[in-house]
Amino acid sequence: YGRCTDIDLVVIVDNSPSMIDKGNALLAALVSFQTFLQPELAQACSVHLGVTTTDVAYASNPVECQRAGALVQVNENGDECMTAEGHPYATLEDLDEVAPLLCLIRVGSNGSVDERPIESTFQLFNSTLNDPSGCNEGFVRPDAQMLIVYVTDEDDDDNDAQGNSGSIQT
Repeated sequence: YGRCTDIDLVVIVDNSPSMIDKGNALLAALVSFQTFLQPELAQACSVHLGVTTTDVAYASNPVECQRAGALVQVNENGDECMTAEGHPYATLEDLDEVAPLLCLIRVGSNGSVDERPIESTFQLFNSTLNDPSGCNEGFVRPDAQMLIVYVTDEDDDDNDAQGNSGSIQT
């Protein structure tokens, strides 16, 4: 007790076509994050804040990082998301500014209609993604508190493991 906490926070954003009209709500959520959550996170020892998508291959990322669970490195316009420490995730130093977070969260709506946020979550913990030469380069830390936020308007996959139809839009 008395020690601050390390926090790993991942936001899994639905980048499917059904999200095309949700851009303003996403930006409003980012402003709320800056206003309400950032002061709380600033009390942590350290923060890793990353974004991944519900797509199995986020097409704007570099080719080697177009896979489920890989953190967003490039926004929907092809702009590289620059963070203070050069990681594919924001740290405490980045949380005072909206620009790095805005870049990371702007994933567009050109992803698959077959959203897979749970697969992205599982793959986020893939050790090859978190290796020093991996796409997520040390994002997940074994002793940090992990927080996962899903930003989506649909459930996972168009068919679940039990064969139930999901909410794929046609």
